[in-house]
Amino acid sequence: MTQKFLCVIYLLCFNVTLLNATNIKGQVEIDNTWESLIYLSGINSFDDLNTASYDFLIARTEIDSSGFFEFENLDLHTKERLYRLHICKVGDPVSTIIIGGNEENFIHFIMKNGDSIEVNVNPESSHFYNSLFSGNPANKNLRLLFQWQKKLNSPPSLPTTQNRQLLREKVLDDYYNFADTSSYAIIQLLSIYLMNETFSTPGHLKLMERIQTKAQDSDTSSPYYKAFSNELSYLKYHVKRQSRAKTIWVIALAFLLAIVSMFIPKLIQKKDSNKNLKNGISELISQLSIQEKRVLDLLKEGKTNKEISNELHIEVSTVKSHLNKIYSRLGVSGRKDIINSDRQK
Repeated sequence: MTQKFLCVIYLLCFNVTLLNATNIKGQVEIDNTWESLIYLSGINSFDDLNTASYDFLIARTEIDSSGFFEFENLDLHTKERLYRLHICKVGDPVSTIIIGGNEENFIHFIMKNGDSIEVNVNPESSHFYNSLFSGNPANKNLRLLFQWQKKLNSPPSLPTTQNRQLLREKVLDDYYNFADTSSYAIIQLLSIYLMNETFSTPGHLKLMERIQTKAQDSDTSSPYYKAFSNELSYLKYHVKRQSRAKTIWVIALAFLLAIVSMFIPKLIQKKDSNKNLKNGISELISQLSIQEKRVLDLLKEGKTNKEISNELHIEVSTVKSHLNKIYSRLGVSGRKDIINSDRQK
């Protein structure tokens, strides 16, 4: 009787272990120009979505002759995180990411420890494009976000200024809706990131404050939340600085009327602005994302946009986007201002 009881307990424990197993399986169509290996990477920053590094790798597994692959018994975060599967051309470095085109070699997805993810590749598309994921419902939202992003980067059927503007407004509305209503914190944070990264907006401060309130009951330890929190802190600082600047201007205008001078208030305002910029530059740089800091460091070394693109394995257009954001945050007009200020230290 005791032996039977122990057997039943063992079988129950074994079944629970299987139910809680963290696995990824799927199928990919490859020819002999591709290595028969597939890599799993962890993505701890939205800035790294289109960046590859050997240090991101978590696991790799074989792709069999039918294209089937499986990662078994993974040990991942207990909360939702972003991950990436990618394959490599024969002879290419492991960290090679091909963006766009028929040979795009990667796909991003969301999972947590205990999920069993299955990748169903669309047979009418290239290796990963339009893949469907089962095992974590957040991936439906993630797929829509990336579809909107690709749609935004593709010209409309009639590429007029009017159509492009309508497309941008539609995608912005979709991002905003996901950010405001999604039940998944990681989707909300990614939606805000895409909004602030793609659109020249004042940061949607009120929306971000609402999301911060919701996220406080979720995974505030995630690197995505920390980056979001830094972004929100910067925007609040920027708004406060603008408000302070307006106050200074009102005082300066009153002083101007009192002494009938057009130059003294401007000199005072310029001096105060330079002092604030000097005192706040270190704080502003600390609030840049990891990828933006990498771009800034390479810029200070005198690297061109193309050289930065090659070194970080990102598109030149992405480099330009990061630079524009850096210039805006640091309050400079361009590359020369940063290099000159760095030399003066």
